[in-house]
Amino acid sequence: MKMYFHFGDEKYVLFQHWHAESPGAMLGACCAIFCLAVLYEGLKEFRTQLKLDPPGSTSESPVRPDSEFRSLLVDGADSRFISSISSCRHLVQTALHMLQAILSYCLMLVFMTFNLWLCLALVLGLGAGYFVFGWSRDTPEGNDAQQCQ
Repeated sequence: MKMYFHFGDEKYVLFQHWHAESPGAMLGACCAIFCLAVLYEGLKEFRTQLKLDPPGSTSESPVRPDSEFRSLLVDGADSRFISSISSCRHLVQTALHMLQAILSYCLMLVFMTFNLWLCLALVLGLGAGYFVFGWSRDTPEGNDAQQCQ
């Protein structure tokens, strides 16, 4: 394995059966990596939106004050703590967190191949994913999106 950035051909991409030996196979691998990076950004934004706006919530903040959370841990018998940690929403967030972690480590391993084509596809995919999914973070609520001048 080459431990420096290069444009060379790779034998494998992440898995033994994912070969990128020809230019067409490398193009296909780059497209797949691009899509995985876009998916990663979409998943990250989806988890953020689930955390900020839980279904059926009011305008109050879903985050508990630190002192209230500590008292729940100390008491240990509070049913709100038990019901919130075992809620369906928390289980879905946990599963999505594990999926996001697996995807992020796979993308890190792709970058660690040091193949510049794959690295470029990964960075462009992350940028495109942020462009598509991350726009809501850049605009304050209630204001129209500002255009570049």
